Amino acid sequence: MRARFISIDAFGAMGDGQTDCTAALQRALDHAAEGSVREVHIPAGVWLSGTLRLRSGTTLHLAKGAVLRASGDPALFPHIEHPTPSRMDLFPWRAFLFGHGIEDLTLTGEGTIECGGEHPVFQDGIGDSPDRPYGIHLVGCRNVRIEALRLRNSAHWMLRLLQCRDVRVRGLDVFNHCNRNNDGMDIDSCDGVLVSDCIIDSSDDALCLKSETTEACRNVVVSNCILSSHASAIKFGTASIGGFQQVLISGCVVRPSRAETMHHPFNLPRGMTGIDIACVDGGEARDLSFQNITMEGVLNPIFVKLGQRYSTGTVPKNRRPEEGKPALPTLGKGRLEGLLFNGITARGAGPLASMIFGAEGHRIEDVTLRDIRIHCALAEVPEAPSAPDWSPTGYPCAVSVAGKEATPVFGFHYRHIKGLLLDNVVVQSTSLDPREGIECEAVEGMETRGFICRKDG
Repeated sequence: MRARFISIDAFGAMGDGQTDCTAALQRALDHAAEGSVREVHIPAGVWLSGTLRLRSGTTLHLAKGAVLRASGDPALFPHIEHPTPSRMDLFPWRAFLFGHGIEDLTLTGEGTIECGGEHPVFQDGIGDSPDRPYGIHLVGCRNVRIEALRLRNSAHWMLRLLQCRDVRVRGLDVFNHCNRNNDGMDIDSCDGVLVSDCIIDSSDDALCLKSETTEACRNVVVSNCILSSHASAIKFGTASIGGFQQVLISGCVVRPSRAETMHHPFNLPRGMTGIDIACVDGGEARDLSFQNITMEGVLNPIFVKLGQRYSTGTVPKNRRPEEGKPALPTLGKGRLEGLLFNGITARGAGPLASMIFGAEGHRIEDVTLRDIRIHCALAEVPEAPSAPDWSPTGYPCAVSVAGKEATPVFGFHYRHIKGLLLDNVVVQSTSLDPREGIECEAVEGMETRGFICRKDG
């Protein structure tokens, strides 16, 4: 009978949690790519490893009780060059599991991938540090399936997909709270991605769509996920060079993080934003839908910003091309149209209002809010952290509420919009809140089919 899979212990790997299995695991993956048996099986045990290069046409399966654990030896994590241009890839990064230009890849099983971000050697305190490995980094890959795994504590983002096509992600359990920039899942300049039934709890953004390249992130569907973050639970941007097109996020729950430690510099245990769209790098975003989403306790339920992130000469050094490398296009104000928020419920929110902000001469167009319920609470008003002006906490027209900085209204603030429909929208706050519920500035073509603003005793 032909073997159904390749077991890593046949290549000399030892699951004792002490032996470096990098070479043995890589031999197993390479053998699967070259042979007729394409599945690499990791049995129960603790298997210590450095960087592993994934291969086309293979399956990596972690059995129940299997732990693939990243080593704390930085020498086992080489910096990896790849030819895909991106503002995040002006220098080579490290990664635990890496694949470039491969296809027909499956990562699955009931086991756990521990990415080692808690090791002291990776605690450099630097934002976007290429010396801290991604958990799983796939670049330019096609026909990828990732399902059912437990992913724990990357040194940087947990899962990054860059310019990948036809990706299915299902049933992941992600917990990423050990370091700076601990995003849960980043979908960057991809086309055709389905994400469902995942639980993601991260220090930084939980589910993040980006376009660090000139290609849009498009044709993305996210459903039935539970998301927690000390930053933004659902985030578009801030990287938005290529923009975002045809994205549907539905049937999701945003809840407070289970983490007992705080690694995000804003120090907001309840989380900053539920849905955060930052189109600030000159890209075009259109046809973005958010439906049937419930939130609990976020500082700011909905934040949308069309604008310009960097003025001339202010781009940070780690986002500038090195001498001799091609420059990215000039990053100006882009375009944002076709936003639908339908069936959104937020409880215990505030004190920052939901904000949808275009810019003078660059209006956001065609915005619909339907069946929205937002309950704002003033029980705790956190200190306003120092933040750039594309984030809610850098709100430019703040007023004092309970002696601390907050937005001048508690419900919704709209600015520079063309075509705004409010259909069955209810916002409420406590009777102690001195602010009004809504404010509109430079809004053209506003239609109201039901808007209720009230304060409860």
